[in-house]
Amino acid sequence: MSDHLLSPSHRRVLDPLVTRLAPPSARASLADEVAARIARLPARQRQELGVGILLLGAKPTIALSGAGWRDLASLDPATLDTLIARWLASSVAPVRKSITALKRLTLGTYVADVATQRALGVLPPSRVQLPRVAWDGAAAGTPDDAEPIARGHERPTPRTLPAAQIVDPESLRDRVMRADAIVIGSGAGGAVVAARLTAAGHSVLVVECGDQLAFADRTEDDATLIERCYADGGARCTDDLGIPILQGNAVGGGTLINWMITLRTPAHVLDEWGREFGIEDVDAATLAPVFERLEQELRARDVPEDAHSANNRRLLDAARSLGWRHAAARINADRCLRAGTCGLGCTHGAKQDATQVHLYQALQGGARLLPRTRAERIRVVERGGPRPLKSVTVTLHDRAQRPIGTAELQAPLVICAAGAIETPALLQRSGLGGDRVGDFLRLHPTAPILGRYDEAIHAGTGIPLSAIIDEFAAIDPDGYGYWLECPPLQPTLAAVAIPTFGAAAGEWLSHLPHYGAFIALTRDGADRAHSSGRVRARRDGSISIRYRLGPRDEAHVRAATLAAARLHWAAGAREVRTVHRTPTVLRGPHETDALHARSFAPPDYQLSSAHVNGSCRMTHDRRSGGCDPTGQRWGAPGVYVADGSLLPTAPGVNPQLTVMAVADRVAARLTGTA
Repeated sequence: MSDHLLSPSHRRVLDPLVTRLAPPSARASLADEVAARIARLPARQRQELGVGILLLGAKPTIALSGAGWRDLASLDPATLDTLIARWLASSVAPVRKSITALKRLTLGTYVADVATQRALGVLPPSRVQLPRVAWDGAAAGTPDDAEPIARGHERPTPRTLPAAQIVDPESLRDRVMRADAIVIGSGAGGAVVAARLTAAGHSVLVVECGDQLAFADRTEDDATLIERCYADGGARCTDDLGIPILQGNAVGGGTLINWMITLRTPAHVLDEWGREFGIEDVDAATLAPVFERLEQELRARDVPEDAHSANNRRLLDAARSLGWRHAAARINADRCLRAGTCGLGCTHGAKQDATQVHLYQALQGGARLLPRTRAERIRVVERGGPRPLKSVTVTLHDRAQRPIGTAELQAPLVICAAGAIETPALLQRSGLGGDRVGDFLRLHPTAPILGRYDEAIHAGTGIPLSAIIDEFAAIDPDGYGYWLECPPLQPTLAAVAIPTFGAAAGEWLSHLPHYGAFIALTRDGADRAHSSGRVRARRDGSISIRYRLGPRDEAHVRAATLAAARLHWAAGAREVRTVHRTPTVLRGPHETDALHARSFAPPDYQLSSAHVNGSCRMTHDRRSGGCDPTGQRWGAPGVYVADGSLLPTAPGVNPQLTVMAVADRVAARLTGTA
């Protein structure tokens, strides 16, 4: 396969497979659209899938799968369906990975079409319609600044990053730029550090590999924006495709696409960090003013009782009926219009993401932002002193994310805040690996479970996540467990998670407006001797991500999923669907116990993650983590980490505020204000 296009040999395999993977109502152009989507994948993924497509079409593969020595195009539809089902469950990893990747691309591309979504009954975002349900769009009432939502005719007042502080990559080719500090990453951690350093008088360069999304670009089109806003165009996964990983890849990082929930780190987790990892000043009382300051900056406030979507309303009401501890969430929003598309970047400017708060503060204070600029490696250019001068080699990209050249950035301080996948890979590429850099990856493995209701839920509308159940957050003596929330059921991401294909996938999608969706999130790491996951930079520049559940973590995932099923029954669901590789559809509460016999480890169960932590964790012992208790990389003076990879353990709550608080502490030490 060429760098960009599928060959005729690929298309002879791709076209019949797409026809059978998609629902029968799929449009005639779908195979062409899938081919175009493949052409836009990152190079390694594109090449691997190209090889995989040819593998699936090879006569030996077809013969060994029981269909004889035949061409794929000669197989009748029933035989091809049987073949696909066998491949999806195959013990031959390259076969299973190839067909799984192609299935996800096919179903995601199928649902991405606006006409298809309308045919399925999916409501458009509130920006392009009059409110059709009570929680979708601004409600009538008296303006109240104590609430995070809009009332009456209020509208958000978005901020625009100052253009004078944004550096065009075209102007950087073959140049050297110098500053006091280089911050790599513009998300939760990087933006906070940049704001604090700038406020203290430091000159700062903020490096971001993704592009800047102007408000005009935030069209609420999930197919287009998932490719633009998410790492690897939304296709980032563990190596075995067992766990899709949703991370931001645009200016603002994860804060641009998260669902706004803003939670403090539980006290028992902070106590564990101090007790077992030697991290000072992280107890709840000491961090309280840090959390309070951040909450004020983010305008984090509780969601009022009348502003919960139908999906969140069911979670709250079911928890009450079961007697489980629950609460309305705090969200970082200013006059939220409840459009439901937070995961695509808020087009209204209501979400107080990094571009509206800390990155905005940094640029207003003189920091410069370098979008579409990828940090490749860090090296020391002048030795000696506590903070020797360092150089960061960067690759510059055009708006189509094609490389256009390189540049060199120099500073005595380098703060890595590119996230728990990219940060350890950058350190490894720079010869700063070792000391368990890349180990102890934590993902808060997340199990979705669907309830089908008689009435329409429209789980993609309203505030995506406005309620939480933490009854089981610390169910074992070590403080590990799980919690329950709601996800926004965006059409493309929902389609990708469907465990079936073809007509069966079409049947799942036909009920999309009637699904309520709950997610069960597990605080992984309960198996202390089990490292859970690891990140490694490959020689070709791509990244390997491996992860598997330990026995206690899998037990928590199973218990969490059973709890989510009970919630659906309590909320009045007519059936409950799990996303096992061999799907399970429960017709009544009496069938729930059957789940005890099922595996909940990937790839048997379609877990996912949007919380990526721990791969450069800070600790008092360099043999057990990548950074010292101040956040500095062991043996690399002046190189710090300030993102989720720095967390010693999984935090057990949605990590945005935790990452910001840890980054705030790193910045305080760098500015002498700790």
